[in-house]
Amino acid sequence: DPSGKRNGTQCENQKLKGILLPIAAKVLMTVMYAARAARFDLLKAVGFLAKYITKWDKRCDQRLHVLMCYIYDTAEDKMMGWVGDTSNEITPHIHCDSDFAGDPYTLKSTSGCHVDIQGPNTRFPVMGFSKGQTAIAQSSTEAEVTSVSTGFKRHGEPILAMLTVLLN
Repeated sequence: DPSGKRNGTQCENQKLKGILLPIAAKVLMTVMYAARAARFDLLKAVGFLAKYITKWDKRCDQRLHVLMCYIYDTAEDKMMGWVGDTSNEITPHIHCDSDFAGDPYTLKSTSGCHVDIQGPNTRFPVMGFSKGQTAIAQSSTEAEVTSVSTGFKRHGEPILAMLTVLLN
């Protein structure tokens, strides 16, 4: 503006943007890789923040800070598994759950799933996911049914096929 006056809206938008915006995507994708490989407990938080990468604000800065503090405080935590059974004693298990209207901005629910193999002396995690649902659920039951459907379609059937081949 030649008069030296700044556009008020533009000024307000600058105040609302988070200062971590330039590095947020890189940090989140680094954490996402670790979460998918070894820390399923981080999946929901990282997924939530990743949805807001294009509308990053100061609240996202705060949430990222809390997430990084949690990772720092729990750095010694590890996901462990053990196998002590023969292949005919092992069975796949899938555990699905959801929250109801967990996203404070959109009121959409989040589906979560954990797949493992179990036996009398075996507990071994295979995979996990946390994914926002695409529609707003009208009840917690609807959110749960959506979570189970997503879990079995996207992960239950492939895991069963894989384990059938691997374990005869």
